[in-house]
Parts: sequence; C-alpha cells; structure tokens
Amino acid sequence: MLEILRLLFDPELNIVIREALSGSMIQFLEIITILGDGALLFAFAALLYWFYPDNVSRKRIFILALCVITLAFVGGLKGVLQVPRPDLAFAPENYPGWSTPSAHAMGATAIYGGFASLNDDKFKILKYLGVGFLIFFIALSRVVIGVHYVGDVILGVILGILLVYLAIHIKRRRTIGMIFVVSLLISIGAYLLGSEEFITLSIGSSLGGLVSWKLVEYRIANPKCAANVITMLMLIPVVIIFWITDAVILGYVGIADILVYGIPVQALFQIASYAILFGLAVALPYLADRINHWDSVDRLERYIPSLMKP
Repeated sequence: MLEILRLLFDPELNIVIREALSGSMIQFLEIITILGDGALLFAFAALLYWFYPDNVSRKRIFILALCVITLAFVGGLKGVLQVPRPDLAFAPENYPGWSTPSAHAMGATAIYGGFASLNDDKFKILKYLGVGFLIFFIALSRVVIGVHYVGDVILGVILGILLVYLAIHIKRRRTIGMIFVVSLLISIGAYLLGSEEFITLSIGSSLGGLVSWKLVEYRIANPKCAANVITMLMLIPVVIIFWITDAVILGYVGIADILVYGIPVQALFQIASYAILFGLAVALPYLADRINHWDSVDRLERYIPSLMKP
C-alpha cells in the first residue's frame, strides 16, 4: 500500500504520463484544464441558478451550494495538509497554492457531477458519460501540466463524488440550508486547524448563502431573463466597491492588520464582503422579479434567444 502511495505521489509518474502523450494532446489538455478553474465553476453554478429552465428554487440552488461546500472542503484540506506541488521542469513557474488534493479535479467532479444528477431523463446515462470524460480530461490535464501529482487528482475525484452524494442526500431531505451549515462548520474547523486557504471566501460565502437562502427559500420568483440580466449588471458596482475597499482603502489607511478578537480587520471585512456578495447572488432572481414590469426589461427581452429563457 505504501509503495502504491509513493508511486502516486512521485513526480516521475507525471513525466512518464506526459511523455506518453502527443504534442497536440498536451495542447488540448492545457486548454481544457480551464474548465476546472474555480472562478469558471462558480460562474457556471451562478448562471445555472439564475437562468436554469426550472422554477424549483431548491433544484436551481443545488449546484451553487455544492460550489460553497467544495470550496470549504478543498481549501481546508489544502491548508491543513500543506503538500508542496511537484518540482517539475515543465510546470508553470511559481504556481500558487498547495498540491493535495486537486481543487480542479474535486471542483469539476462536484459541480459537473452535481449538474448531471439534476434531472432523471432518458439522456441521463449519456450525460453522466459526457461529464465523466470531461472530469477525466480535467484531472489528467493537472498531471500533464505538472501542477499536481496523480494521487492529488485521484483524491480530488473521490472526494468530489462523496460531496455530490452528501449534497444529494441533504437535498432529498429538503434542507438545502444544511449544505451551507456543513460548509461553514468545515471552514471554521479548517481555520482552527491552521488553514488559511480560501478561508475568508469559504466562511463568507457559507454565511451569505445560509442567511439569504433562509430568507428566500419559500418565496416564489419568476423573473424574466432580461430582468435577471439587468439586475446582475446593477450589482456590478457593488462588487467594484468591495474590491476597491479591500485592495486599496484598508491597506492605505493602515488598518488591515489591526486585530479584532485575534482576527485581522481585513479578514473580517473580506468575510463580510463575501457574505454580502454571495447573499446577493442567491437573492438575485427575487430582486429581478421586482423589476419584471420595467419597460427596459420588456425591450431587452425581445432580443434574448428563447433558449436562454426559463
């Protein structure tokens, strides 16, 4: 067993796998690895929640909640284990973060796997096969690029599958809010164990998701697609304000590192910012529902393809 673990976390295995592939295949993997990026996965989950053609809120928010718990879990493990990335000549220089587990492999498995589980239709097997191939190539890309050991991506896929199973079990009990609770507990536990990886983001988004979902869970919203788009654009200045405050003002006035109950002011501000922003993301369809009657919404609606409309 120990020999197998040593092999899975041996950078020589990365070299063997990369040398077995053609140049065009390596280029393909360098492109497809983007589909496992955390920002893109969150955007995918958010767009599904805002525009998914199903008015059942519990189903639509499922992938968004999966994003949060995956972030908390993978960030906590990375920050606690603190395994350095492989030392390989073909790996990107100064690639940030820890190696174990692979966030791309785990995130892709959880988010795309969760999406595949949404509907019980006649294409479900084909959907799972397609998602399976996508996850395989994303996981393989991380090894070929040289930023993860083979063991990292295998562990990431296994944990991603377990998270989907856990989230589906919670969803069936009609308690989506519990996913945010579990995510919050994981984030706090990781922080107490010394992890700093994505901590403010995972704690803030867990809090924002929990509070906002409790406020809107039993409300009905049927916003027009154009209303969602306009509301999304209206929230962009809020994101910019938080970013400027965090990146410029806190550091400029010299209060970023002041401690409040042992926690830096900047960390507290980031937690509050992420909580508000994620809460607004959850509330967006309900805010959009309030502007359905605007003339600008009706005008824009005429130019939106019918396939984008719920």
